Amino acid sequence: MPENFMAYMLDWIQTQRLSVPIGQVFGFTPYANSIQSQQAQITANAMQTYGDTSGSLSLGNNTAGSAAGPTISGLPAGNYVLLAGFDASGVNGPSMTLSSPSSLAITDNPRAQLLTLSGTTTLTSTLAGTGGGAGGSIFNCWLVALKYSN
Repeated sequence: MPENFMAYMLDWIQTQRLSVPIGQVFGFTPYANSIQSQQAQITANAMQTYGDTSGSLSLGNNTAGSAAGPTISGLPAGNYVLLAGFDASGVNGPSMTLSSPSSLAITDNPRAQLLTLSGTTTLTSTLAGTGGGAGGSIFNCWLVALKYSN
């Protein structure tokens, strides 16, 4: 078949969102047992999610400042994937820094970090930056800890 026709067909299929009954897909097997086994595996690995979306910071014209960011309390010992981020508008050098259990600056936004906690811990964060010429703000802050093993 001509390459132009194949490209046209590929584009058409991608934009039409064709629905195909799942039973028509070759190799499909019912997944109820698969879901139950995955849930059992997640429970066995103590998969847990913790999160907070509090905190914001408004800054005046060329004014530096800081404010409390998201906090997650009562994290049990274990291994975590820490996800954090924020939105900023009109702020020079916006950041969110975890002050507990160790100093971890979040300037690459959003950020993912592996974290191992040895005891019950509270993750606290601080928002900081300097307002631009017309001032600015840090908002929509979020901090999520996904526990993936004990």
